[in-house]
This record gives sequence, structure tokens and C-alpha cells, in this order.
Amino acid sequence: MISLRLSEYETLDDKLLDQLWYKSDKFDDLDAYDHPKFIERRVGFAIVKYYDEYYEFPHDKVLDDKKVGDPILEVCPDCFADTIYDQKKKEFYCPLCNR
Repeated sequence: MISLRLSEYETLDDKLLDQLWYKSDKFDDLDAYDHPKFIERRVGFAIVKYYDEYYEFPHDKVLDDKKVGDPILEVCPDCFADTIYDQKKKEFYCPLCNR
């Protein structure tokens, strides 16, 4: 399995953030510290907040049924690696940091 790490995701630059509606205070209170949180879909990518940064995630990392503020559980909150679903424990785990 090839894992994507945080450095492989691009953060949205300030110029683009200033043009987008969610730069407003609307998402400042969104708690995105335990897991990356979904913000919205754009053409070619999904916008995800983690801590105080906004990232461009590939569409395949964010399920279609996600709503604003939903955690992206398929991505490890520590290293942004792809997580694996354990059917016996019914939870996701990270193969890189064993979280």
C-alpha cells in the first residue's frame, strides 16, 4: 500500500483563500484537531481543514456522502497516511503510526 503523507497534500494559498467564501469566520470554530474535517468539494479536489490550515485533497480521499464538518476518517490525523479499516474491530487504523 502506498501512503500519502501531509507533505504530499497542497495547502490552499492565501490568494485563493481570500477568494473563497469559507475564508470568513464561518469555519474558524470548526474543531479540526482530532481529524481532518471536510469543508466542500471543488472542481478537481475537496477542501479539508486540519488545525488552522485548509488542504486540497483528491476526491477519492473524501467519500461522496460527507457533509461540512464531517471527519475524514480514512486519513490518519497524525501523519495523513491512508488508513485501513479493521472489520473485526470496526474501526480505522494507521499502518504507519499504528494509531
